[in-house]
Amino acid sequence: MSRNAPAPVRAAPATHIPNRARANVRLFDGSALNVDYASYLAQHDVLYQAPPLSGSEGMPIGDGDLGAMLWCPERLRFQVQKSDLWSDPPDGADASGWRQVSAGAVSVCADPSFLRNPDRFEQRLCLHSGTVTIQSENSQGACQVTTFVSASAGVLVIHYADQSVRSVERRVDIHLKRDAHLFAVGETAGALQAFQDRRYALLARVDGAKSTARVKEPGISSLIVDGSRSSELTIYVAVATSPRNGDPVAMARSRIETAISKGYERLLVEQRQHWGHFWEKSFLRLKGSDGDPLPHYLENLWYLGLYQQACCSRGYDAPLANGGLWLTGEDTRGGPALYAGRDMRALLANLIPANHLELSVPYVDTYYRMLPKIAASTGSELGLAGARFPAGFNRHGEDPEPAPQGGSRGSTADDARREIVESLDTGLLVYEAWRHAPDPFFLRERAYPLLRAATVFAIERCQSAHSLWYTSEIRARIGAALRALLWADREHELEEELRHEWEQLMAGLRSAESYAAPDMRPFGALSSRDSAGLFRSLIGSVAQQPCGFFGESSGSPDLAFMARLCGGLSGILLNERSVTGVAPAARRSGSAVAFGGGAPNAIEVFTALPDSWGGAFSMIAPGGFRVSAEAAQGRACYVAVKSLLGGLCRIVNPWGAGERVRILRGRMQTVESAAAVLEFPTEPNTAYLIEREEMSYAHAAVARLIGKPNTGVKECGGSRLGIPPKVQAVPGDERGSRLPSETAVVSVMSRVERARLNLREQA
Repeated sequence: MSRNAPAPVRAAPATHIPNRARANVRLFDGSALNVDYASYLAQHDVLYQAPPLSGSEGMPIGDGDLGAMLWCPERLRFQVQKSDLWSDPPDGADASGWRQVSAGAVSVCADPSFLRNPDRFEQRLCLHSGTVTIQSENSQGACQVTTFVSASAGVLVIHYADQSVRSVERRVDIHLKRDAHLFAVGETAGALQAFQDRRYALLARVDGAKSTARVKEPGISSLIVDGSRSSELTIYVAVATSPRNGDPVAMARSRIETAISKGYERLLVEQRQHWGHFWEKSFLRLKGSDGDPLPHYLENLWYLGLYQQACCSRGYDAPLANGGLWLTGEDTRGGPALYAGRDMRALLANLIPANHLELSVPYVDTYYRMLPKIAASTGSELGLAGARFPAGFNRHGEDPEPAPQGGSRGSTADDARREIVESLDTGLLVYEAWRHAPDPFFLRERAYPLLRAATVFAIERCQSAHSLWYTSEIRARIGAALRALLWADREHELEEELRHEWEQLMAGLRSAESYAAPDMRPFGALSSRDSAGLFRSLIGSVAQQPCGFFGESSGSPDLAFMARLCGGLSGILLNERSVTGVAPAARRSGSAVAFGGGAPNAIEVFTALPDSWGGAFSMIAPGGFRVSAEAAQGRACYVAVKSLLGGLCRIVNPWGAGERVRILRGRMQTVESAAAVLEFPTEPNTAYLIEREEMSYAHAAVARLIGKPNTGVKECGGSRLGIPPKVQAVPGDERGSRLPSETAVVSVMSRVERARLNLREQA
């Protein structure tokens, strides 16, 4: 059998393989980890075995711009949101008036309902395809649902089928409590509303069955489907926004018509392809000792966190951390629709090591669009150049907090310090995103202008209050920013007019402390001794919804908390460490700085993996390196580095200084060293394997990692993913017990089929 096409066998957990035997099996196939993503992610599906009756139990779906929460209060209910659906307050209104509103609720109803008191029920959030499926049976019959927000068509797709022994009435309702215009024309129902600077429309249409649109009562527009004993139909829902003089109805109708022309089956295939490509960009696996649910639970949360961000991070505007696209109370959030700089950076930072910079676009572009207004307010209020990024702001970049009476913002030294730190952390994080995925256009058009504006403001602010220069956190940030800007100017020939001035400032900052982006390390520098306890404490500190969302407000989840949790998990596996001494090889190659201009750093793997844990990961590191590695009992087995751009790679010896290590390109050894920091040149699009001299993986068999579909609720401490089966009474036991629905009831479908046979025999 070819070594490059290994048999699809399950790779045994690293902690279950003796150390010497472990070298006979590896996951790295010469380019990436060999993972069957579809089956592996199936173990992290979220499973409900009883209907979610409230919005706090809803499941999220989305394409990045359009999103919906789904729950089943005896009907299918979708609360639909869109990323650019803003209802701006009148000029001069306070911060509480800022809102990003719901597009409306869509319900699919059947009379009698197949979701009322079901005998068998399963609702599954399938991460690998970005879909939710429902199967429900009761004494009235059964229904099956597959729903998703199409990544290729931009519409909510609801494929619905049911079976019953008698005729059933079905309808699709659009609900909107606000003062909007609900309409019903032909076979289309919808809602239309105008706000201060835009209009939007929500339209719904049924394909596969004849329907009639009707406005039943104020606030509800419906599509009535002709009654029958069984049905199979697809409902398409589109939301479009436009300027006040635009036509969002025509835009939404066009999207629905395009989706109908493709058809449900093709849209589902495209959906699976889209999400399949998404998941292949990174990987994380955690394995603990038997009886410890924490590592597997954290791994599940990491994938759920990426899924949540992918569902709301492809729109025009960055998602709001206090709810995103997942409201369940129509327009109610856990606060006004305002951005918090710290939370927005947490969402962006989580995407960087996970190799999902395609999702960073709305975050970075939101900052970039605000730049002219922020720069103008910085000049008018403070008389300074550059841009002061506020800690809180609306979608235009305006600070909603009024300036102090008789003064201006940042009038105290402590205020000024916070403003400088906030601005530089924003600019440096965007630059950090570029370091991980170097792209010349992104550097010139986004990363450099944002960092430059923040740095110019910081320098002028310090010059106006000279005592700020002596604040260590400011000096470290300004030093990091200047190194980055000067490196970019030199390497990419940007012809910076302030270069000479910056070089003079750098000469006075040589002793500045090193800087590590705090948003890339949300919980600081962790160790293998404290990381497990920290994460156990974190997931128990905030209320968690059964779909995985965190937040005290059930109708407005805290996306930033999940992002920090996931970013912290990435950080215990892959990080950068400052290198105090530079090896002679680095000096000879002229690379005594990190890629992008920072102080010398090195890649470090399994930074804070607990000693009793094993696992594997595939993520990206600064300089265009994709790093894949496996570990057992807290220690690396091997590390693989794929260089996308070439150049020098610097990595901390995974087994410690003095441990002899060899680095192989293919089967050819390129470096052998026992140094604390390993350095080796790389070629573009070439993979390198780093292993201990005494334990070789170069000729190990390549196993394929697979998984089994999740079959129930997952629990860790007081936290839970999923909904267990409802408690059903057992004859002779008044207390009742929790029983699997398959063994507690007779299949309703068999009763339905017997009834149909009887009807045919009577006929």
